[in-house]
Amino acid sequence: MWAEYSSSIARTTNHRASFHAHFNSNFNAAHPNIFVFMGNLLEIQCDIYAKILEFKQLKRKADTIQKEKTIATLMTHHDLGELDRLQCLQRVSFKFLPVYPKEKKA
Repeated sequence: MWAEYSSSIARTTNHRASFHAHFNSNFNAAHPNIFVFMGNLLEIQCDIYAKILEFKQLKRKADTIQKEKTIATLMTHHDLGELDRLQCLQRVSFKFLPVYPKEKKA
């Protein structure tokens, strides 16, 4: 989450570690047979292609898009020196306040 300077609201940025953990879990030996190794690579390739197609078809929520635009704007203002870190953080934090349902009056 803190590894890169980005307006994305994704929870993780450590994709490499996740991939390697998944990749290593497919083998039961330090030096697997070449056919087992290639079979696992092909399986992972198919999974990745499926995820890419799914991602292209996925439409993000309007709320998420608006939040990312706001964060990108605030980052620009910060980079230009118009906002200091505290002001930028306060404004970003304000965008992520929880929304509670309004209570009905009896």
